[in-house]
Amino acid sequence: AQIQKLDLDWNCFKLTVDNTAYEAVASSLTAMQNMVTGLIIGIVIVSIGILALILNMWIKQRTHETGILLSIGVSKVKIVAQYILETLIIAVIAFGLSYFSSGAIAQGTSNLLFSQVEETQPIPEIETPDDGTEYLDITGQYIPYDTSNMVAPDSIEVHVTVEHLLWVYLLGIILCTAAVTLASVSIVKMKPKNILSQMS
Repeated sequence: AQIQKLDLDWNCFKLTVDNTAYEAVASSLTAMQNMVTGLIIGIVIVSIGILALILNMWIKQRTHETGILLSIGVSKVKIVAQYILETLIIAVIAFGLSYFSSGAIAQGTSNLLFSQVEETQPIPEIETPDDGTEYLDITGQYIPYDTSNMVAPDSIEVHVTVEHLLWVYLLGIILCTAAVTLASVSIVKMKPKNILSQMS
């Protein structure tokens, strides 16, 4: 759009776009992005399942405690809130510690994935002029046609920021709260007498 604004006789020129170099570089990054997105989705799904299973077992192990608390008049809401609070304390500490190690792990994973994607991508073929050396640009001057400066990225630098950590805290708190609440439903729905009789 900027070139077409130049004061030129466009009846004598034809403007075309050659994005071969860009496509060659972008294809590797796009393939890597798709791979990383798939890995993240898979990891999140597996992690949710493992977390829900662990919390469910943890709540069931505290069935006797829940029955005693209910029998002395502690409300079900307070019992569930206590379990949620205990879980969140552990989660907050774990998320904080993960901030320092996640950068190194993410960088290592990125380097591994990038090297695998780079090996599968074909070397770009760029069409050169007939004489192989020069092009005539729109100003009427010959310019050298040199692709030696066209360098594809050989690595990607990954940064884990505080914003990422805040997102982990937010999603983690929501996930932990939902998992503990769901795991507690089957226990708190029972009457204290039934819970204690089962334990005995």
